[in-house]
Amino acid sequence: METIEKAREYARNGMSLYMDTSDEQDIYCEDLIQAYLAGAKSERKELTRWHDPKEELPDGNRDVLIKTTLCTKYHIAFYKANETRNYHWHENNGAIDDDMVIGWREIQEQDGDMGKEKTAAERRKELATLLFCQSYLYYHDMLSSAESKRVCKRISAFQNEHRIAITREQIDSVEIKYNDEP
Repeated sequence: METIEKAREYARNGMSLYMDTSDEQDIYCEDLIQAYLAGAKSERKELTRWHDPKEELPDGNRDVLIKTTLCTKYHIAFYKANETRNYHWHENNGAIDDDMVIGWREIQEQDGDMGKEKTAAERRKELATLLFCQSYLYYHDMLSSAESKRVCKRISAFQNEHRIAITREQIDSVEIKYNDEP
């Protein structure tokens, strides 16, 4: 259903005021339609707005859509504050020089996904934990070389499916907590 049809349906079915004449009713419906359309246009404009990274940055470790000066114009990436040098932006293939990012915008969730989908930060934590555990098990001879390669392939598939990348520091930040007393 298009926006104008939604506006008409809302105006005609959602009215709780009763006007004295059908002309007044039509005018009121038209006002509601115009208000609905103005709100929808304003919301769309804000949701699809490109932000200048020199003026405004996204929340850290949250996936956003970026425009770059590279041949492939759009990437899903996240911004990581407090990094050294000029590499704050990260995407699936690694870091991107800050000067190459010319714009970013939020990735909007679908209504049905709200509350169900893990955040980008949760996915990165999960990926770091998977890689840490695979290394730990291999190092302690719990996985053979062939088993370790199979696990790596599955972890790589997980990484590609969710389009996430992490740094060595993020993998090294994984901790195992142990409490000997229940």
